[in-house]
Amino acid sequence: MDSVCRVLLFVFCVGLVPALSQSSPASPPMLGMWSAGSVDGIAPVQRQECAALTFSERRIRLSAVPGTNKFEGEWIRTIANIWMNTDNRNCRWFPEASLFESMFQATWAYLLDAVYDPARGVMKVDGRFSKCDGNGCDRLVTANAKNPFHTELRMNNSRLVDTNMTDDPSDDLEFIRVSDEADRADDAKTALSSWLKALDGGDFGRFYDQATSSNLRTNTSRKDFVDRLSTQRDRVGATTSRQTLKTLYAEHAPFISKSAGEYVLFCNGVESSKSARGMEFLLLVNDGGTWKVTWLNYGS
Repeated sequence: MDSVCRVLLFVFCVGLVPALSQSSPASPPMLGMWSAGSVDGIAPVQRQECAALTFSERRIRLSAVPGTNKFEGEWIRTIANIWMNTDNRNCRWFPEASLFESMFQATWAYLLDAVYDPARGVMKVDGRFSKCDGNGCDRLVTANAKNPFHTELRMNNSRLVDTNMTDDPSDDLEFIRVSDEADRADDAKTALSSWLKALDGGDFGRFYDQATSSNLRTNTSRKDFVDRLSTQRDRVGATTSRQTLKTLYAEHAPFISKSAGEYVLFCNGVESSKSARGMEFLLLVNDGGTWKVTWLNYGS
């Protein structure tokens, strides 16, 4: 290589050094998909025999807008009510309703525009109403809910926190990454699968001893638990098939505890040996590092 080529190559390589050493700004930690769920409670609708379970979920998706320093996404909120009883064909969500509907729910979405403030470590978010799906939109989504909103998101360790633009920590809403949520739900499902054989086989005493949480055992004696499920089994028969209809990871179940925790709700459609079809609900809690059943409505 002659001297001219060496000089040109040296200049070219030196010119590359600053470009190679410059790194692009780190992506904000808020990017991705996040979720916050709650198993809200049980209440009768119009009649005592028409009991419904209510659960809710919020999801946030944030991604970068290519070629800019801006961000976009969606904010999705769902509220759902589902009948718990087998003999509920006469139940109605409202007196004027003429048709039976197994679920009363609304899922509404907002489109997000966001800017990251690295100095404060917050994502400034503006949301505008996009759409609502479900038979509960007219009643669950108020006019106020359709207004544009502004909030700030920040990180608290591995959690995404919606500050609701207040200094009161009780107003904060924490989200968990959907990937982490799925891992926890899988762990709960694995734990539950080892106990379902005892439940379906009518060995309710063993199920109580091995599968239930400390909270359930504190509030329900072994005898009462076995008697209740045995009576129910005599009425509808043994479960012969089960289909999971909904799995929800949640950190709040106020009808169980006012304190935050880790819960996974399984809503199953079941069929029994007496040709009964119904819903089965199992709520598991992380009880000292082990997933345990803290509430169930078994095949009723």
